[in-house]
Amino acid sequence: MRLTALTTELLDQGMRTDLAKLFTPEQLEQLEDQAAEAGVHWVLAKFNGRYIGAGLFNLQAASLIGLTVRDVTRRRGVGRLLIDYCLQQIKHVAEQQKLFVYWDRADADIAGFMSALAATPSDKGWHIS
Repeated sequence: MRLTALTTELLDQGMRTDLAKLFTPEQLEQLEDQAAEAGVHWVLAKFNGRYIGAGLFNLQAASLIGLTVRDVTRRRGVGRLLIDYCLQQIKHVAEQQKLFVYWDRADADIAGFMSALAATPSDKGWHIS
């Protein structure tokens, strides 16, 4: 089956079950609360009927929060797929053509991933064009 990206406003029970492998229960609850805000949607990566990557996407603010990919599927293009999907959505709607990804800049793994995407560091994360 093909790796796909999609957005949704609400999570069903199957999505929550898969996302429990990505986030702690507290993180998932916090992200669901944020997703309830206007203009914020889940962006999900799906492969073989399972959700293996997720984050919160705010189209109007052109921002991505909490992006994570399941450990066993990292380094296979899932994070890149989600970021590319968000960038594609922004280009259709927003004036700004950059995506802001909130992430700890001190994390070496994230820094390597963002460097591979040619992202520019900023105060609270990264800008990607």
